[in-house]
Amino acid sequence: MINDEKFKKYKLCRFSHYSYDPWYLKSFKLYWFCISRIFFYSMNSDNVNLERIIVMEIIEYEKKYLEDVRDLLVELEEYLVSIDKDNLDQVHSEYREKMALLDLEEVKNNNGKCYIAVQNKKAVGLIMGCIFPYDEYDYLDYKCPKHGEIIELVVTKKIRNNGIGNLLMKKMEEYFKLVGCEYVMVDVFAYNDNAIKFYDKNGYHARMYRDIKKI
Repeated sequence: MINDEKFKKYKLCRFSHYSYDPWYLKSFKLYWFCISRIFFYSMNSDNVNLERIIVMEIIEYEKKYLEDVRDLLVELEEYLVSIDKDNLDQVHSEYREKMALLDLEEVKNNNGKCYIAVQNKKAVGLIMGCIFPYDEYDYLDYKCPKHGEIIELVVTKKIRNNGIGNLLMKKMEEYFKLVGCEYVMVDVFAYNDNAIKFYDKNGYHARMYRDIKKI
């Protein structure tokens, strides 16, 4: 439970020196409360941990963040390599240069979106989603409802567990709903327990399993 009195004092301390300057209020753009900028408050008992407050903005991908996107995808793949019990995943020497461009091209060609979480002018999280067409004969054994598919989701380790992944997920789900999707699908690495728990908490469930055996 947050100590309301302490929180009010913090808000007064942080914002009261703007109250008498209409121009500064305008430049500060208080309307961000109504779009995608947010505050995260880390609480310890009744105390607000001011050191862990994160100011974040969820925006659509812009080209100036390409290097950040590359860094995030490399971080994700390195993590997957570290948990791969089959020792099959790798981070190829060309991965950083090519993977982000390939993903973004796939998003562009399949009615998709890429959203990024920006902190201090740096992308610290991302989600990519596409709306892939069905194959010609998929209708033979499947009802083929319109669906979106998440192809990438990562938040940098430094600020993970602050709800940023949830916000990115909700942003993508909102887009899929807007364009008429009935379902959202995502492939999850079987050894990625953290991702499995994350999707479970967000209402997802397994529908297909892919087994592997070395011979």
